[in-house]
Amino acid sequence: MNQFNWYELKSGSGNVPEGIITLTYALTKGYNSVISSSESLLLYRLNIDHIPQIVYRKSYIVKSPFGLLNKYIPKEPQCYFLDTEWLNTKESVYNKMVYIYALSQRSINNKNLFIPDIYLDDKYWDNPYLEHKDNKLWFIPELTHIKNKITKRR
Repeated sequence: MNQFNWYELKSGSGNVPEGIITLTYALTKGYNSVISSSESLLLYRLNIDHIPQIVYRKSYIVKSPFGLLNKYIPKEPQCYFLDTEWLNTKESVYNKMVYIYALSQRSINNKNLFIPDIYLDDKYWDNPYLEHKDNKLWFIPELTHIKNKITKRR
């Protein structure tokens, strides 16, 4: 389970979508772990065009001889996601950021794979990571993650 806090991500990234995605990805690798051997490889992997300087200035991501190290950890985790593969897709920065925001509407204690659609303005519903059905917004990567986990058990 990858825990995060939407407001901490926004503040830590200077509210820059590429920074939010970078910090979210860093969380999936763990504290003090190499998240990429180079910045250019990370940009390619996440399909972003830059890493905001504020992420380096705040020392959340540190350049080292081994590559880029994650020094970011949420102070007050409030929500989570299970699947991490969606971060590596060639989907737009905007759609990834909207998905992170949608995930932030589900608390750590909520084990549902959806949120009520009233939690998110309908202008955000058209997103490849979300499916609107029966007054709910389903988290497609989370559903896929659970389905794959069940399939592996068989």
